[in-house]
Amino acid sequence: MNNYYNFNFKRSIHHLLHKHVAPVLHLLLLLIVVTLNAKAQNDCTSKLNHARELFSSGQIEEIPSLLDSCLQNGFTKEEKIQADLLLIQVYLFDSNREKAEMVMNSFLRNFPDYKIQSGDPVEFTELYKSFRIKPTWGLGVIGGINLPHIIVQEHFSTENLNKLNSSYTPAGVGFDFGFHMNRYFQRNLWATLDLQYSIINFKRKDMLGNNLEDINFSEKTGWLSAPLYVNYSFGENKFSPYVFAGADFGYLFVDKTYILRHNRVDNTIPDIVQKSRDNRNNRELINIWAKAGIGLQYRALNGFFNFAIGYNYGLMPYVKGSNQYTDNNGLYYYQYIDDNFKVNRVTCSLGYSRLFYRIKKKKIENVEIK
Repeated sequence: MNNYYNFNFKRSIHHLLHKHVAPVLHLLLLLIVVTLNAKAQNDCTSKLNHARELFSSGQIEEIPSLLDSCLQNGFTKEEKIQADLLLIQVYLFDSNREKAEMVMNSFLRNFPDYKIQSGDPVEFTELYKSFRIKPTWGLGVIGGINLPHIIVQEHFSTENLNKLNSSYTPAGVGFDFGFHMNRYFQRNLWATLDLQYSIINFKRKDMLGNNLEDINFSEKTGWLSAPLYVNYSFGENKFSPYVFAGADFGYLFVDKTYILRHNRVDNTIPDIVQKSRDNRNNRELINIWAKAGIGLQYRALNGFFNFAIGYNYGLMPYVKGSNQYTDNNGLYYYQYIDDNFKVNRVTCSLGYSRLFYRIKKKKIENVEIK
């Protein structure tokens, strides 16, 4: 019995510690971390201010060692920019151009989008202009939605075509997602290769027998595609619009169709249903779309966020014409036959690209100070 009470007492103590004491300890630990970070931040800010005072008084020898630990971890982004700028001036005044160039190289890798400010020292500006900073590659992710736009090239039906009442509509919103790679020729001109998976869904409705029956056909597809296109942006501001054009090469990975034949007059007649089935035998597995659109990109996090709206126009047949009349069930049981059509689509996407730069020293004779 004593063992039972001892066990319950220990369990109560453990529950009390877990419920009340542990959250307090976690909060205290968080406060300690925040306090230490704030103290380190204040220390680094003080060191930067002291380094400026030393520089103003001509005592530059102590500045590199004073700033070293905070350059590794402690400065805010703006403070690190100011510290690098100060270090470059220190090494230039000390006639140590090699060290100044090393700091500038590191500075440009950390802040490749830095623009010369009117208050920047002449020495810093001169050294900055002796480097060429050029984006070379970009890697990122992309995702978005699409709406199919069906263009019928030739109607087919078991009914009189003159009386055919047929229409295509999207079967909900489709989705695109994948990865992309950019190759930059200039800052505002680059080529993009996407590797993505696209879900495209659409449906067709036919009225038969003077609107006595209707045929509801739906198709759900999944495409593995590799869009390749060229982009051109206007301006180099934080926000910059751009246009793009190219081609989308796709392989039909999934194609499921569903057919329902419904009597609109007599509800006692049961629907005739063809359950979901693989329909790739009746489709061209390879297709190419012309691709074009407009977008807006936002410079942030050493890269770009981009929003784009585009249109993909099919350049190849979608339906395998040789198989249009081979499905006897479709022809005689469901009264359905494929039209010749193209599946175009409107796309809307959001993506992010991380940029990688090439930083190269210019020849001295090409440097021009303005």
